[in-house]
Amino acid sequence: MSNVDQLVKKMGYFIGLIEYAKTEFIKDCVPEDLTPLQYKMIDATCYEGYTTVSRLTRIMDMSMPNCSREVNKLIKKGYFTKKADPDDKRKQRIHLTEVGHQNHRQSIEKIHTNMKGLLSTLPQEDVDTMVNCFEDINKIFKDHVSDLLK
Repeated sequence: MSNVDQLVKKMGYFIGLIEYAKTEFIKDCVPEDLTPLQYKMIDATCYEGYTTVSRLTRIMDMSMPNCSREVNKLIKKGYFTKKADPDDKRKQRIHLTEVGHQNHRQSIEKIHTNMKGLLSTLPQEDVDTMVNCFEDINKIFKDHVSDLLK
């Protein structure tokens, strides 16, 4: 097995573990009026700055009606707002409100604190190496994900 094969295998396991851990972490880190699904929708929107219901449907792997219903719930709760797309007035962009941004930042800070507690046992040299590796991997995946979401 090549080193790249080993890396892909270990990354696959790690991604699954992180998905599970993230679900567990967000239970105690998000406002009580949000479901884990709604938090993930806010998180996905925050990453891009804005989104559309169509894009959220793909990202969240949901049906259009279910996604629209959740978006409308988040609008009523004050986390999202809809604005016309400047390039195509028929489309609606979904943006986070200031309340949405503020709650997302607070949740991320709590998650960061939890993760820091877990990772603080690693030797500093390992942390430095991992930081450099994640920077390289992030560059590769960020470009790829941006292309997929267009």
